[in-house]
Amino acid sequence: MHSIDQIISYSYIPITENKVGTWRFSEPFFDEKTSPCSFHCPINQEISHIMILLENKKYKEAFLNMFEKNPLLYTTGSVCPAFCKQNCNRKEIDSSIDINNIESYLGKMFIDYDISETLSNEKRDDRICIIGFGPAGISLSYQLAKKGFIVDVFEKMEKGGGMPIYGIPDIRLDKKIAEKEIKRIEAIKKINVYYSTEIKKDDIEKLKKEYKRVIVATGLQDPVKIEGLEDVYYGIDVLIKYHTKKISFPSNGHYLVLGGGNTAMDVALYLLNNSNKVDIIARRDVLRAFEKEVEEVKKLGANIIFKAELKEWDKKRGGALININGKEDKIKADGIFICFGQKDKNFTDLKNIEKIGDIGGFEANLSTAIASGLKKAYEIIGIEKENKNIKIATIEMINKDIIEKKDKTEIINNETLIEEASRCIKCGICTECKVCETFCPDLAIDVNKRPEFDYDYCKGCGICYMECPRGVISLREVNR
Repeated sequence: MHSIDQIISYSYIPITENKVGTWRFSEPFFDEKTSPCSFHCPINQEISHIMILLENKKYKEAFLNMFEKNPLLYTTGSVCPAFCKQNCNRKEIDSSIDINNIESYLGKMFIDYDISETLSNEKRDDRICIIGFGPAGISLSYQLAKKGFIVDVFEKMEKGGGMPIYGIPDIRLDKKIAEKEIKRIEAIKKINVYYSTEIKKDDIEKLKKEYKRVIVATGLQDPVKIEGLEDVYYGIDVLIKYHTKKISFPSNGHYLVLGGGNTAMDVALYLLNNSNKVDIIARRDVLRAFEKEVEEVKKLGANIIFKAELKEWDKKRGGALININGKEDKIKADGIFICFGQKDKNFTDLKNIEKIGDIGGFEANLSTAIASGLKKAYEIIGIEKENKNIKIATIEMINKDIIEKKDKTEIINNETLIEEASRCIKCGICTECKVCETFCPDLAIDVNKRPEFDYDYCKGCGICYMECPRGVISLREVNR
């Protein structure tokens, strides 16, 4: 037998002297990003941060964080299209966070909260005139008043709120709570609202002489009508008259609703809840209305006919001739509701006037209207909020394998509110989870509020980048 001497390698130099950082060609760095929910929210709410506050039972702080940009939280959370929820990364794991219902719940929780602490003591001599006290006008009024501006608002209706109050069905929005939100803003001392006061375009030049700025926020409230078509109802007119208690919806009949937008769905919803049969006639092969509104009317039995147009209507005989994908068909009906969009007959043609909301060219939805008021306020106050180099924490940047699957929780109390908020991934922000620190093979990461890298020992393996469940670590090439 032969024995073989074992050779054991031994270094007289401590391992700390072996600075493997010289090996790397790329290196990780802390790179906080914007979550897709915040990016796609027209108001740019800091949703991940708000969810962290809720997890820590900081309800008031979460409310004030959202309220700072949006004074109509309950209303927005109840009826906005929830672009945040549609773009939530969590849906790639199980289902989106119920962000809009969290917003609505917070708005309702703090509906009687005294907002005086959100107002500054600044005083400005400039008076601003706003025409219209709907979502865009309310948003702008609040932002200006809390910075010391005196705001005079002229509203032609008896109450403020615009389309959420006069257009959206009562069964989708508790109008009593919504009106409380509006009155809270109206009560601010620097805001003077003159109701039942209609401003015409001929009044604008006079107002321009009296005020530092005049801003139109009336919205588009006049129906687009079809020439030569008689004995029909126009959707937006009917909704406004219904919500001002001037008319009622018919019952136990068969009605055609022409259009595929939100107004068409709102009219259809009222008709269906009044025991009517409803055919929705849509010119395209898809509907423009928000998905949740379409699903509502479908569940109630609405029949949607795509690629269809009205050719003739004879109310006396109760017959409509419909062209359906190139073929004509007769449908018996008791009436037709036209919902082909809305316009403004007063201010649209005025060139030298500031406009916000959908009359200003913004998309016609609640959150965008509020965002347009916020944007105009920043412009007037002189706050620069544009960031052209936004990085979004996409799902590809997030280690999904680390995130535990959890079913969505129905929000009915504070406990379930926290439970749903805890499902949020907090995309793009460091939560000090220390996953990167745990997986680093060179012990080159120290997490204290944010990851810090010791580049003497980081060899650029990229494991921290791949394992991060928030997408806050990025890689860059090393320049030597």
